[in-house]
Amino acid sequence: MRCAETERVPPASGVMVSAAALLTGFRIVKIESVTVVLTTRTLIFTRILPTTTFATIISLTIIIFAFGLGELFIMAMWNPWRGCRKCSEGCLHCYIHKGDVKRGIDTNHITKTKDFYKPIEQLKSGKYKMNSGIVYLCFSTDFLIEEADQWRKDCWNMIKQRQDCTFLFLTKRIERFADCIPDDWNDGYENVVVGCTIENQKNADKKLSLFASLPIKHKCITAQPLLEKIYIEPYLDDIELVVVGGESDYYARPFNYDWALDIREQCIRKNVSFEFRQCGTHFIKDGVKYKLQTKDLCSQARKAGIDFKALC
Repeated sequence: MRCAETERVPPASGVMVSAAALLTGFRIVKIESVTVVLTTRTLIFTRILPTTTFATIISLTIIIFAFGLGELFIMAMWNPWRGCRKCSEGCLHCYIHKGDVKRGIDTNHITKTKDFYKPIEQLKSGKYKMNSGIVYLCFSTDFLIEEADQWRKDCWNMIKQRQDCTFLFLTKRIERFADCIPDDWNDGYENVVVGCTIENQKNADKKLSLFASLPIKHKCITAQPLLEKIYIEPYLDDIELVVVGGESDYYARPFNYDWALDIREQCIRKNVSFEFRQCGTHFIKDGVKYKLQTKDLCSQARKAGIDFKALC
């Protein structure tokens, strides 16, 4: 991790310091069949071919969210309902809850949104309003949350109808998965990627042991915010990608870079793709504590250069 551009912060200091600035100008990123042209404000062009692997799609997801800027032409966000309830240690500083507090919204109230039928809405020409490509599903809620049980069947039908789209959702409620899938799920839908979110060893053992047994064609693990060193190697069979990141908040719990390196080694041994998603606000490397600005968490992680792509 190249933190030379970031000032050291004494453990007791409350002073926020600047990390490396976001890159300027154009940058071209090439991942297999996906070409991405990025600036500091806009994702200008992307192209996905039929041969693009799901691991590559998820890798592209990381790049897109790492920049967090501008228009995203190949992706769509679909939140058929809004609201969520905190259900694990990782939810403590949830950005959705924090944002809702500022707007005076009760996050614990789960309701359908006006975008419920977004995937199948059509133009007068008969074309779908939502373009083909990646669809980020329920990124401001949880697709498996209990209050949405009455609506989820319609969502599965829309997902099945849109075979030209790849639907990706993350969940902290993987224990509900078997009760939430449609009757024709069998060994999974080809156009669905499921990410199981964990944050500590307790939840890793509990959730990933179950995740391993579920009939899902495309699986990834998101260890973010990672709160401690974890051992997940026994659960990496059939996993396409592991994403690791720290917590982003003024009161964030510390993230140790060694935790990311350790998971990376586990992934390499199992030939599973690995992405270092972001540093934590309170970041530890080589025993030194840093306090990073939110805007720099992803760029600093990219500078580490430790991502690993599984060998074919």
